[in-house]
Amino acid sequence: LCALCALSACDDRLVGRDGEQYVRLSESVKFMVTGESADLHAVFTPRSTAFEVEWESDCAGVARVDEGRVSALAAGRAQISVKIVGTAYKAVCEVIVSDIEVSEKYAGSEDAARVDSLEKALENAKDGDSILLFRGYHSCSRAVDKSVTILGEQGAFLGGMKVTGGARVNLENIGFYASSPEYSAGLAVEAGCGARIKNCRFNYDVKEQDPERGAG
Repeated sequence: LCALCALSACDDRLVGRDGEQYVRLSESVKFMVTGESADLHAVFTPRSTAFEVEWESDCAGVARVDEGRVSALAAGRAQISVKIVGTAYKAVCEVIVSDIEVSEKYAGSEDAARVDSLEKALENAKDGDSILLFRGYHSCSRAVDKSVTILGEQGAFLGGMKVTGGARVNLENIGFYASSPEYSAGLAVEAGCGARIKNCRFNYDVKEQDPERGAG
């Protein structure tokens, strides 16, 4: 499906070199419930331009896309992509569809019943599990001692985390903030542990001082 997308807003940090064209999506991870619809927006560099784009879902049985409008059809995962026609420039959003209605402020294990806190999700998790962190502010007083993946929806913030016990964790799409003035580091990894970090943001103000400031 092709559409002509006009630029309405653009991230000034994305600057094309020698006239190169770039595209990104308004969200990189999206959690949805079966039957729900939501819009993704293509954002371009250079600014004040319009490009012909092509939208695609790699699993239309899970999530279908029509000119940026995503429809969640069945539980599972789908990669929704937008590409500037005639170029190699492409952006992808991972859509994770659940058939269970969940409060968007809760954490939940991907393959089990949802739970109402990250601590409980970690307690129930096994090595190799994935935990989905919904948008909103989360805290985690429990040290992470299991090798898990924690994947945040757009707008998910976590007030500090400690990795211990030889665990190796994958952290993606999370905004870390200091949960108290005494705890200035958003993430602590003990010797002998590991953390693979992708598309995370770190902010060193406490939550009450607006954790979204500088988190982009």
